[in-house]
Amino acid sequence: MSRASVLLLAVILCSCGTSTPNDIQGIDGPWFAQLNNGDGTSAFAFSATLTQANGSAVNVSNLQFASVLTCFNSSTHQVGTFSVTGTTNGIAVGTFTLTITAPSSGAMNNQLSLEGARTSDGSISGTWSLTGEPGCAGASGTFTMRLPHSDPP
Repeated sequence: MSRASVLLLAVILCSCGTSTPNDIQGIDGPWFAQLNNGDGTSAFAFSATLTQANGSAVNVSNLQFASVLTCFNSSTHQVGTFSVTGTTNGIAVGTFTLTITAPSSGAMNNQLSLEGARTSDGSISGTWSLTGEPGCAGASGTFTMRLPHSDPP
């Protein structure tokens, strides 16, 4: 066997069973979020498409609330981050934040803030809080987000 053949065979054997970034399930995709109040009752739900950008930045598009929320309108601005801390079972895991801001007619903008983590089951969970104008502030609780290949939250 030639030296080139041996080298090619070694490269092929070494590549078997290894993961590449293309094999890792990132955060890109259409997500469904269920937000619950502190007592566990349903607060509201939304869907959004998340796309990992440069570094930890996440682009958020197609945001739609499942029910009409007077605190948020079509003029919302969304900012997200996902900081990968590792991979488990081919799933990128790490910390996640999402802030949805809507201008209001008063002195404060209404803001929904989510902070959590993506775990090895592929879901994102954590806590949320709502601040802003009266009627749109003071609520908080827990949330779970899932991709559509799993059961909606």
